[in-house]
Amino acid sequence: MEVLTLISAPLMVIVISAIHAYASPDRKIYGLIALAFVSVFVAMTSGVHFVELTAIRQQGSSGMIWPSPAYAVELLAWNLFLGLALLFAAPVFAGSGPERGVRRGLLISGALCVTGIVGPAVGNMRLQLVGVFGYAVVLPVVCLMLAKLFRSDRNRVSRPAA
Repeated sequence: MEVLTLISAPLMVIVISAIHAYASPDRKIYGLIALAFVSVFVAMTSGVHFVELTAIRQQGSSGMIWPSPAYAVELLAWNLFLGLALLFAAPVFAGSGPERGVRRGLLISGALCVTGIVGPAVGNMRLQLVGVFGYAVVLPVVCLMLAKLFRSDRNRVSRPAA
């Protein structure tokens, strides 16, 4: 899981950068704010997982358990900062049709992520599973929707007008 996170987290910077590039001029600020939040997310989760793979493993222990400072930072990254990035990315998609679906998906995924922070805050880690659902189930679906939207937009832009 450590290596998977170190590979996949930076890919979120690419996804959010693509969203920012797609944004109309009057909505660029939302993409920029999303990019800032996702950058914080990537720095935090990458730091936690690098420390887990190196220093913690060399100390003879491994795996994050609750409650621990490393796990708390990890949950802050995935729930709060990734959630905020997704919530701020949503207004980039102001149109109807596929844009509406992407916007709704980003709002749902982001809201679930942010809601997941309640679990560690109150000491009930079952509540954190709401956040896991947001980033592990809803977000991949949204990324597929984004890929389809970007592909159709690229095809529309690259075709000559009749």
